[in-house]
Amino acid sequence: MVHNAQLTDSPIVGGSFPPWKVIPLKVLIVDDSKTLRERLVEMLSPILGVETAGEAETVREARAAVRELMPDLIVLDLQLPDGSGIEVLRETKQNFPQTQIIVFTNQPDAQYRRRCVALGKEKRRYDI
Repeated sequence: MVHNAQLTDSPIVGGSFPPWKVIPLKVLIVDDSKTLRERLVEMLSPILGVETAGEAETVREARAAVRELMPDLIVLDLQLPDGSGIEVLRETKQNFPQTQIIVFTNQPDAQYRRRCVALGKEKRRYDI
């Protein structure tokens, strides 16, 4: 299933394509920080083809949102008030393996990276 046009066809990089051919990429943002969620929504909103489908603050809310919204992409924090984002990652990959997940956390420990990779997240690391 193709969610978006090829990057070379994107108006963001100088190409153009009719807007009716853009299939929105549904994004769920899971983070306990309201400020961070708002900032991510603000950053994603101008991107053609990206739709913030929902937000969640807790593991419980994230589980419900994943089932209800069936997002294409989840931006996921690991530290949530009622548990670990790793629970959300594990359950999502078991029940919705096509959903892509970006782990967005300030946890520098290698153990978290190893657990995420073991649960199906691709092994990529971007330090900001």
